[in-house]
Amino acid sequence: GWELRWQWEARHVITSYVRNLKQHLANGEWSDAWKVPQEMWRNVLEWKNSGLLKEIGYSALSVFPNQDDRIHISADMPRNISTVRIDLPPHANLRISEFDLAIDGVSKNPSPDAFEYINLFEAQGSIQADGDEDPFFLVNILNVDKTGVGPLMKVDISFRIALIDILGNERLLSYALATDPRFNGDGSAQ
Repeated sequence: GWELRWQWEARHVITSYVRNLKQHLANGEWSDAWKVPQEMWRNVLEWKNSGLLKEIGYSALSVFPNQDDRIHISADMPRNISTVRIDLPPHANLRISEFDLAIDGVSKNPSPDAFEYINLFEAQGSIQADGDEDPFFLVNILNVDKTGVGPLMKVDISFRIALIDILGNERLLSYALATDPRFNGDGSAQ
């Protein structure tokens, strides 16, 4: 039930430019402030005319922890995208922590305001799903350094998952747990 999606979202591009404009105005950098709307308009027209706005990618996946107990989601994506979206399974009850994003093998640190949660919530540096029907989160990667060679970039997203039972107890989805022969495919004891 996990899905990875990527696309170019105009609202993330506009938000980024507005943030830069506010910063230049607050610092009294008038000439730099004047350049921001010009750059925004030029980039939007360039992306619109080249058809890049229509580039959307999608990948269904299953999550399985590796031996360091981390889930890794990897995909080749167009370098110009602005948004990565991760859909969790419906009615998931879990906590995602230690989120990491790497592009072309280089670890990136998106700012906390780059994340947007739908049917999820952020608590103490982690992302929690509590059983909603369609939980997902977006990561605006427009301001992340994506310089590299070629039109595609290798994106690796990794994190840890703690499963939450009906009593609120958490258990790390570890490699040992996932490969334990005492459990069958649906996670219940045989």
